[in-house]
Amino acid sequence: YTIIGGLSFYQRKEIKDLLAFLRMLVSDHDLISFLRTINLPKRGLGPAFLEKLTQASQGEPIFSFCRRVLSDSSLLTLTARQRTGLQNYVDCIQTLREERPLVKISHLLEKVIEKSNYLLHLQEDPESQQDRKENINELIGKAAEWEEEHERGSLVQFLEELSLRGAADEESMLPCVKLMTLHNSK
Repeated sequence: YTIIGGLSFYQRKEIKDLLAFLRMLVSDHDLISFLRTINLPKRGLGPAFLEKLTQASQGEPIFSFCRRVLSDSSLLTLTARQRTGLQNYVDCIQTLREERPLVKISHLLEKVIEKSNYLLHLQEDPESQQDRKENINELIGKAAEWEEEHERGSLVQFLEELSLRGAADEESMLPCVKLMTLHNSK
């Protein structure tokens, strides 16, 4: 069956969050992924600080600029909480980048969840926590399947394929029952 007007798997918040973390492991330039992941879980880096940070970077790759800010306090004034939050984030991404070539993508996803304390973020919404965990496990399963099909596949190839698959929304040309809510039919 196909659900019309429903939320696709790759449009779910937790899936987009974890894919953004993976994108941060391969690129210093991805501002969208950076802004999505910097406060997962909350690190005390609010919108005003993030705007100031992105403006101060003046087009320099955002992750590289964050590392420079931490080593050179004259670039940007940080409160103690902001410095700690930014340092935790940079350390997390750096650690995951070092582990990236050593593990499979499915294990890397598990490490992202562990090192970023993403499950702590999920606890903020106890009603949807279990469903989100199940979706995360499904993503890990899909990564493991992809690895079996692509023995020499890289993380970059995996992310590219998911971007294409997410855009196509995995629509099948096979005959199927199409479902929608009454609200969507209006």
